Amino acid sequence: MMRSNFLVEGGEFCFKKHGFTAHFHPEFIDTLCWLPRFSGATKKSFDGYWLSLREFLSYIRDINHALFEHLHIDSPLMTTALLNCGSRH
Repeated sequence: MMRSNFLVEGGEFCFKKHGFTAHFHPEFIDTLCWLPRFSGATKKSFDGYWLSLREFLSYIRDINHALFEHLHIDSPLMTTALLNCGSRH
């Protein structure tokens, strides 16, 4: 099951709540949720990480950055990349 949130010391940090799951590919969001820096952080350190990540994702979405073209929910490039990664396993 793919994740769309972090639980850190009793606090929930949710991509869906901030609208990112409507814009970014589910596999990308799930990958972010499993990053050790985020999933293993303390609440105090995670607040800064979470703010930075939200700002970065909002920025590339709002200016329609080329990176967003690879990561958005309907991206044929993301689907192709995921299929290629899956075929290597």
